Amino acid sequence: MSRDEVRGAIANLDVVESKVRLPAWFDEIAWGKLDYLGWRDPRAPMRAYLVTDIDGTASGAMLRQSPSRAELGGRAVMCSLCHFMRRFNEVALFAARAPLRTSASG
Repeated sequence: MSRDEVRGAIANLDVVESKVRLPAWFDEIAWGKLDYLGWRDPRAPMRAYLVTDIDGTASGAMLRQSPSRAELGGRAVMCSLCHFMRRFNEVALFAARAPLRTSASG
């Protein structure tokens, strides 16, 4: 996927968040070996992006990190993407806002 395809794939951006910062290592990505690409925005650490290829079309979303829950202490939690158990402070909940919709008149 090209830089423009990845940027254009993010469906739920608004005008304020329209600048998608790609990771510095973007040009080194081996797309054939990935199921999805996820990265955090270095200038907005609570913001992340997730992009994947669905039937030849790039699809993606901007995600926001929810506050961590310190009361979990030393418990292990599972990442829903990689299905790997981690300590609570190594896994975070991210949520995506639904894409903006326009009326029939535009």
